[in-house]
Amino acid sequence: MRTLVITLCLMIIALNATSQDKSAQKLEDKYDNLASEWLLISGDLKTYGGLAQYCLQSSYREKTASILQSIHHYDSVVLQNLAGSDQATINAKEQKNTLKDLEKLEGKYSIADFNEHLKESCAFRREIEKNKKEEKNDFGAESYDGKILLLETELRKYLHHIDQLVLKMDDHLHLLHLQEN
Repeated sequence: MRTLVITLCLMIIALNATSQDKSAQKLEDKYDNLASEWLLISGDLKTYGGLAQYCLQSSYREKTASILQSIHHYDSVVLQNLAGSDQATINAKEQKNTLKDLEKLEGKYSIADFNEHLKESCAFRREIEKNKKEEKNDFGAESYDGKILLLETELRKYLHHIDQLVLKMDDHLHLLHLQEN
């Protein structure tokens, strides 16, 4: 009888551990999918045509916003898990690096900052298109192609930082094995 009770207790503990592992894996898988979706959209936005699609199609803007909001939601989940976790179970260096990357993503590259940056990029794109006829004959940075190149370069730099942070958060999730609340 005593062995049966001990065996049952061990089975419950094992099931609970398995459930937590599955929960952590589920969170990691969801973030992997979001990161992949973000990288596809980011790749499109780094081009003049992709920016035009973002600027002109509300459905594309909404899809982009939805993915970013989901990414930021998972950043909050990571933060909650770090705050509520047993400090002894998480590597202090990993925790510090995770918090630093979270601060960047939620600060300098927040949703509001992203929206403002893309709003400015759309305004510059409209200006380029408005003056297209005159600028087609110009040379260098003042030409139509030069301004497009300038805009794409700025977009690539900005979005590259977000891409790197999204991928770092993905790595942090895999290292921390956190659970979704």
